[in-house]
Amino acid sequence: MTFEGPVEKVPKLDAAKRQLRTGIILFFEDADTVSVHTLTSAAQELLRDLLKVQGRGSFLKDSDLIRPEARKQFVSLVNRAQNFFKHADRDRDDVLDFNPEVTAFCLFDCADMYQKLTGRNLREAAIFLVWFGLKYPDLLVPGPFANMFEDFRGAAGGTLDKRFFRSMIALPYQIPNTD
Repeated sequence: MTFEGPVEKVPKLDAAKRQLRTGIILFFEDADTVSVHTLTSAAQELLRDLLKVQGRGSFLKDSDLIRPEARKQFVSLVNRAQNFFKHADRDRDDVLDFNPEVTAFCLFDCADMYQKLTGRNLREAAIFLVWFGLKYPDLLVPGPFANMFEDFRGAAGGTLDKRFFRSMIALPYQIPNTD
């Protein structure tokens, strides 16, 4: 069977970049949480696999801070929603207690992995990182990175309203060192 029409050649990194961008935009639009998480998880796996070739990985799934004997259980817990949303071969009647807040941590992981791979930030990822830093300031290690969010808190008027951050993505200016 052949398909008519143009063919799009999509490298893995480009696919991950597009998934990440779209995931962030949909996240800020408060789109369907299952769809946003599934799209984010796909980007996360691509980026993770691309980093593994360089001997690196996801801070969320490959952290040296997790004891080796607990890693499998930890990753299983982190992957629970991802696997639930894409498989039904063993648990077709199960119901997942899904906390959509987990998606923000997966997006943070993706933004970090994309930056590690390319040395650049996506514009959407840079804006997402500002939102994340304002939402979860107690998670960040004190220093220049964490201090930067205090500057943004004033610029954003202290808001965590996702519509504000979505509107920043739509602005026509470029954030330096971004794709």
